[in-house]
Order: sequence, then structure tokens, then C-alpha cells
Amino acid sequence: MSVLRMFPFKLDFIGFAIFVPVAAISQIFRLFVGGMGLGTTFLVFVVWDYCKGNKAMILFSIIREQYIRASGLNQVLYAS
Repeated sequence: MSVLRMFPFKLDFIGFAIFVPVAAISQIFRLFVGGMGLGTTFLVFVVWDYCKGNKAMILFSIIREQYIRASGLNQVLYAS
């Protein structure tokens, strides 16, 4: 039972609240205004994750690994 009580405190709700709605809304706004505001929101999200450290939604310690960056680049190039 104590695991269930501690579980909400381990999640990054603020990072989730910054990332997910803005990603969905920016897809809609991109059609109308050309994606304005996406860069600012991305910057806020990156700063928040950096301040959170290893408790963030996307860990910078994982992104520093070369094989993770190569895999992400492969996915971007393959999808385009």
C-alpha cells in the first residue's frame, strides 16, 4: 500500500502538463498560424526537465548516450 501512496510523487506531472497538451494543440495551431509558440514551449519544457534532473520525464543522462541520439536521428530520417 505504501508504494501506491508514493507513486504520484514519483511522476513528473508538470513536465507532462507542459509537454502533452502543447504537443496536441500545436498540431492544430500549426495548420492555422504556422506553429508559433512551439519553440517557446519546447524551451520551457527543456528547462523544466533540466531542473528536475533524473526525476524528469525525459532524462538528459540518457540523451547524452551516443546510441540513443543515433537511434533518434535514424527515426527522424526514416519517418521523413
